[in-house]
Amino acid sequence: MTAATDPERFGWRFYLISNTYGQLMTPWANQDELVDFNMSDPIFSNPKPVVTATCTGGHPVPSPFCTCGIHYCPGAEPFFQALNGGFLNKTVDRELVAVAFGVAGGGVMFDPKNGDWGGIRPRRASSFHVLGLMLPETSSWQEAFENRYNIPVIRGVDLEAAKTLERTALTTLFMTTTDEELDILMDDHTTTEVLAAYMREQSVIVKDLLDMMTTHHAGMLDLESRLKALEGAE
Repeated sequence: MTAATDPERFGWRFYLISNTYGQLMTPWANQDELVDFNMSDPIFSNPKPVVTATCTGGHPVPSPFCTCGIHYCPGAEPFFQALNGGFLNKTVDRELVAVAFGVAGGGVMFDPKNGDWGGIRPRRASSFHVLGLMLPETSSWQEAFENRYNIPVIRGVDLEAAKTLERTALTTLFMTTTDEELDILMDDHTTTEVLAAYMREQSVIVKDLLDMMTTHHAGMLDLESRLKALEGAE
């Protein structure tokens, strides 16, 4: 299986629609936390909206020591099972939920902390390229999102509609994207190399810390022996 056909890289996530701004928001965002989709991604000759993750920990994303990254579920059925089974906060207005189908870019790892979504553990990726979008039946943003993001956008947020969107989005992707572009998108060697460099750097820090602790421990032992010597002198 080549990177360009790896099904684990294709998957689902959801966003909230800001009716105030006509844009998408991260799932647990406030109105001022809009998703910064980049439409000038150099990977694709036919650009796709992409959001790229960063981490305040200063390490490459994703990292095995963190929960950072763009989360997604690789299967439509478990995703919608989770979506309809209480995954969403009860206070979330379902009329403002947009579901995105896309492909993960860069490194991909399991989420070590967030359990599972309908039987499938979510993945975390360096970036997530949106290939298609599903909006509630009542949404008035279909045409605006199609024009803004240059992707298929349909009304209806359910499993059958998702299967239709997936077929449409994948057909469009493979007709407008070369194998080389897909391989570049899904190549996580760069992420692996950066992560390895980060780990080497952390190893040096840990070694220095251990050396410092050893020196400190030796100093404490020396202090203890001196105190005992003083007590013996009395």
